[in-house]
Amino acid sequence: MKLNLDKNLRPDLSAKVAALINQHKWIIPTWLHTLSVSIGHGETDIVAKCHVDHEYRQATIQIFDRFATENNEFQESTIIHELIHIHTSPIIDYVKTTLDETIKDDTQRNLITQQLDRLHEGITCDLEYAIGRKI
Repeated sequence: MKLNLDKNLRPDLSAKVAALINQHKWIIPTWLHTLSVSIGHGETDIVAKCHVDHEYRQATIQIFDRFATENNEFQESTIIHELIHIHTSPIIDYVKTTLDETIKDDTQRNLITQQLDRLHEGITCDLEYAIGRKI
């Protein structure tokens, strides 16, 4: 797997994120060819988020300003959390596409999508917690 780090990341932050990803690379699915890390902009409550493009075997983790202000344990948990999203996102994306194609009622589709998002985040948090207890 190729790791691309945004050249605009502060050198200390870039080294920290690369070390955490390397430490937990066993979490990364074998189908992933490229993992990019970029700077996220405009969010104040978000620490990081992940976008997965399963078809092209790529994922991007965006790191927001708040990440740098958190302690080491929180930063490690955040990276673990985002790496787990790489596993779970393709199935969630499939379900959302299926919902979009089969449920024409916006209210109903939006309600199901919101519930799916909450379940997705909950499962990811549960796995992150379980992994964190083992390391």
